[in-house]
Amino acid sequence: MDKKIITTGISLNWSSMVDRDKLEIGMEVFFLHKKKVFTGKILKLNPTRARVKIRGKIVYDVNYKALLLGNPLVDGFEKDPILRETSNICTAMQLTSLLNELKADYGAVYKSVFSRDEMQKLSSLEACFGKRETYCRAGKYLPARNEIVITASLINAPGHVIKKVLHHEIFHIHFPHHGQMFRKLERSYKKFDEAERYIHALFQTIRFDNIFRNLRICTI
Repeated sequence: MDKKIITTGISLNWSSMVDRDKLEIGMEVFFLHKKKVFTGKILKLNPTRARVKIRGKIVYDVNYKALLLGNPLVDGFEKDPILRETSNICTAMQLTSLLNELKADYGAVYKSVFSRDEMQKLSSLEACFGKRETYCRAGKYLPARNEIVITASLINAPGHVIKKVLHHEIFHIHFPHHGQMFRKLERSYKKFDEAERYIHALFQTIRFDNIFRNLRICTI
């Protein structure tokens, strides 16, 4: 094979994000990979990715969500409008209150899955914010401490977003991994899709902010 195919899945919420239906073979596009902005031309359009040639024999398979029609170093970056919804810093007392609301509202769901011992863990479960901002994991359950730690990135997030993370982590009392049943149960949260979109947009924005300082342009 005379071509090196590299797959990249980094996607950001850019002001110049492409419309999949408007892409054509030969069109010039931009995308982000390993702290660089690449520009190249589309060779092939696949169901979920575009094959883009940047220079020589180097070809990338790029997720459509990662493709840009404009150079982000010139055209800039626009945050997802959903991130305009923020709240005051969530205090420890407010976090405990959100956790208690979940226990009351979804107690029947938890009880349908948890054993008696696990229900006792749920009753004594605590939650706190971590010390660092992250953009990979929204939270984690620590069995040894019976505590949920939420990333500091969400400390200003709306209450329903924080509750979605708590709801997710509560199921780790019973499920160590994200199996099919886990995914089904976590979707019992009424504002799951809205909260998931918020978290995704926020993490993409943080990721962009962290790497923007070192971006370089690589041309054909």
